Amino acid sequence: MSEPIWRAKWIWSGEPCPRNGYRVFRKTFEWPEERTWVATAYISASTMYKVYLNGRLVTNGPAPSTPVSQTYDEAPMTLVGGQVNTLTILVHYIGVPVFSYYQNRGGLLFQMDEIVSDETWLVAKNSPWDPGSPRLTIQQGFTEYYDARAEPIGAFGGDIDETEWLGASIVSEANGGPWPLLEARNIAQPAFARADDDLRVIEWGNCGPAIGEDVAERMQGEVIRPLTSGAVIRSADPDAFLEIIPGGQDLSILFDFGKEVSGFVKLCVEGEAAGAVLDIGYDEVLRIGQTPSGMYLHDPQSSQLSYADSVILRDGVTVFRGFGARAFRYLRIAIRDLKVPLKVQFLTLVESTYPVNRLGSFTCSDARLEKIWEVGRRTLQLCMDDRFMDCPRRERAQWIGDARIEALGAALCFGDTALYRRALRQLAQAQHADGRIDPVGPGEWAKHANDTTIPSFMCLWIEGAWDHFELTGDGDVLIEIWPSIMRAFDWLGRYASGPGGLLADLGHWNFIDWAEGLIDVQTGICASLNLLYLSALRTAAKAAACLDRQTVALDFARKAQTLEAAFVDQFWDSKSGVYVDLVRDGRKLPKGSQQANALALLLNIGSDGQQASVAEQLTKDADLTPIASPHFSYYLLKALMQHNKHKEALEIMRINWGSMLDHGATSWWEVYNPVRNGSSYCHAWSIAPTIQLITDILGVQLASPGFAQVRIEPHPMDLTWAKGIVPLPNGGDIVCSWTNSAARFVLDVSLPAGTLVQAVLPAEASDRVLVDGEAVPDDAVSHRTPSAVHLCVMPGSGYRFEVIRDERV
Repeated sequence: MSEPIWRAKWIWSGEPCPRNGYRVFRKTFEWPEERTWVATAYISASTMYKVYLNGRLVTNGPAPSTPVSQTYDEAPMTLVGGQVNTLTILVHYIGVPVFSYYQNRGGLLFQMDEIVSDETWLVAKNSPWDPGSPRLTIQQGFTEYYDARAEPIGAFGGDIDETEWLGASIVSEANGGPWPLLEARNIAQPAFARADDDLRVIEWGNCGPAIGEDVAERMQGEVIRPLTSGAVIRSADPDAFLEIIPGGQDLSILFDFGKEVSGFVKLCVEGEAAGAVLDIGYDEVLRIGQTPSGMYLHDPQSSQLSYADSVILRDGVTVFRGFGARAFRYLRIAIRDLKVPLKVQFLTLVESTYPVNRLGSFTCSDARLEKIWEVGRRTLQLCMDDRFMDCPRRERAQWIGDARIEALGAALCFGDTALYRRALRQLAQAQHADGRIDPVGPGEWAKHANDTTIPSFMCLWIEGAWDHFELTGDGDVLIEIWPSIMRAFDWLGRYASGPGGLLADLGHWNFIDWAEGLIDVQTGICASLNLLYLSALRTAAKAAACLDRQTVALDFARKAQTLEAAFVDQFWDSKSGVYVDLVRDGRKLPKGSQQANALALLLNIGSDGQQASVAEQLTKDADLTPIASPHFSYYLLKALMQHNKHKEALEIMRINWGSMLDHGATSWWEVYNPVRNGSSYCHAWSIAPTIQLITDILGVQLASPGFAQVRIEPHPMDLTWAKGIVPLPNGGDIVCSWTNSAARFVLDVSLPAGTLVQAVLPAEASDRVLVDGEAVPDDAVSHRTPSAVHLCVMPGSGYRFEVIRDERV
């Protein structure tokens, strides 16, 4: 992306910092050439914008910014020559602290060839959105109460009523005022696609009484009864979807999109129905018996959830273009105060996700595992937009712990590392002066959480920086954020008051997992946190050595070694053969957890005997606090597979993720039992099998930074075949397939030119090993174990490896 020479000005109208303020900007122009033309537009806004050209959605943004820079976007726009083009830009200034944006002041910046934002632009005097609508959730902005009667005439094309419009006011130069530094987003613009292929009507009836001021509260609390008043008819009109006939009572229609979707709702109805109301509620599942309407839309307590919009109709055609993204599977429309028949011309969802053009794949002889892998990939895509999102419904926020796992999945499934590069840089830019890094952002977490943080996520941010280096081989990000990494360690070091430098009594939100006793450990020395800290110290030692900071590397290595010894001394319980969870006042508390012991196993803590004991007890000791989320199961599965417990890992996948499938999941849940209403049914921190079926079952593993060398180490277990494609971040694909039987194992691998490969094959001492049909000489074998042969590193680009187990075949 090239830096434009800015001629555009920041423009606005009215109150500079409105709460839930919308502005409708309009510019018309005639393109002189008698042909279509693709021009490049540069756009930014505070807080969010959507661009329409001749009534068609072109793009939205900007990608979230940090306090030190304002993001601008670059988008191609197809212009029609020889006619008047109407450019409509909707800007929403949120005006309250949210998790993904900073509130500066309202403004719009636009530049496309000679079309630049300035005082000649028009802005509507009034907005059809009600600024008094409630918060969507405490993490996001607002629901949309939209009065189509107030939509300014000609907003999306055609003639206007000049009395409804004003000239825009100039706020500042492009690089000036509240926006002294503009920075390109450096990630792709979102991709739009219709997501209504599986849309169907599954229920209609009468509803009411509607009680409460909040639309979501009314929709959640009203009972849906069999239809006795009015009618819902599948339309015979080819230009309509449904016909609604009023009967004196409110009507309800329930739609099923067939799967979890995320994007912008677009609804078009026709009828002389000015003043009638369409309330629209969204949910990820049906909750029959849990709420009167079977939908969870309103919660004024925990999340301040109000997940419904409302549209007041005008006479003629009403088009509702939802400004904010909504995530759901089920959509219900309550039709109120309707006096005349109404036609629903269309209902659709414009799905908006990060563009993932290069798709990885995984298939195998177990259809259940195959489905588990694919649902994980779909979940990940739904949680990628202009940032990694924990979930597209409740928060749409980039949490460090979630993003680390999502980034690994994005690299293996889509070959993308740009989104994580941006996340790492922005989290460093938003670091507090004392060294703290917010657990979510860029956004205004600190205002929400009284300057607390999640120390474990700070450790995971450091791990993530090294992940990015290993995935790409690009050290630029590591160099850029290294000072922030050092400041983060300075902050963590303030709490290193325990034996050997163990962190103690942090007093922040010491979150480990959604499990009893690990949601927030305020006092004492927490085993899981200190293991994550130990891992970060080890990682920092590697990173410092890579950056040729040898003295710093030695210091981190010494701290890690001292901490490890102190950890074993403080937490090992020889009686149970596992590590306990908490030391308080110098005393080991008796309870242990899967979380702490999975991390200890993953980090190879303690003696060989201690590791063997933990590996044996990890899935068998019923007294261990169980992992409560698919998120932390990533570390459990990785630890098990690292210690040759692939059978146990596959069993966990089939049981835990398979149970979600059995309950109808089309995306992975935040927790294994999401009965508590606040939990998400689409949460990409839960994609562990999608990563580990590729790395540990198919066997494609990174062996050196940037995939310059890969290791192919399949673990067939009870599978008879598997195949997959891994798109590499720096280009090219690894194509891998294998078949497995009692007689032989055959592995085919295709790699990009210049890539080195080491194959680790499931072979016993008596088995013959062939490469491209020829017996492997002794000097081509690196070493053997009782169950595998490790071949020496070979140059790509393609090989067939065979293990002959039965010479009679």
